[in-house]
Amino acid sequence: MDAIRSRLNPHFLFNALHTLAALVKFQPTIAENAIERLGDMLRYTLKEDGRELVEFAEEYEFTRQYIAFEQLRYEDRLKVDLHIDPESFHFDVPPFSMQTLAENAVHHAISVRPQGGSIWIRCSCQKRGLSISVRDDGPGGATDPAQSHQFGLRSLRERLRAAYGSSAELTVQDGKEGFEAGFVVPTCSESPARDRGSVRGGR
Repeated sequence: MDAIRSRLNPHFLFNALHTLAALVKFQPTIAENAIERLGDMLRYTLKEDGRELVEFAEEYEFTRQYIAFEQLRYEDRLKVDLHIDPESFHFDVPPFSMQTLAENAVHHAISVRPQGGSIWIRCSCQKRGLSISVRDDGPGGATDPAQSHQFGLRSLRERLRAAYGSSAELTVQDGKEGFEAGFVVPTCSESPARDRGSVRGGR
């Protein structure tokens, strides 16, 4: 888990700096706003202190900041439909979980197409727990698994197993109409990570 965490933040930062480089070159007036947003996001990455779970509200806000950051670069090429069940805020999730799915969709379905595309983010509460999914209308997931954005999905699968055991598993669906990845997490009281006292740090 320490090895995964040591790669996760640099992976995110690398993609963010790539976005900034494009903005500085082609849209310098927007770059300043993007740098401020990146600063807000880095506060979250620095705050992540080894906790296996964080409050859904924290991860949701970080994902919103990430999407706004990427929309500065892609503008109308990146269309996002976001639906959040209010009950979602009663759950804990692994840090970078929802954001990883969103980042994968942006780099897989938006950046590779001149016309851009759309992603749909859904968070809904079910009997099994909280379901989080991100779907895009890109060309599918037939890419080289060694590409950097695939690391995010692999690390998320490992972190879900570490936090929830067999109670949570990453699922993917790859088809002609796009790619979808999602997972379901149990209630806080059913989480092994909570029993280990790693939720919310020193609160």
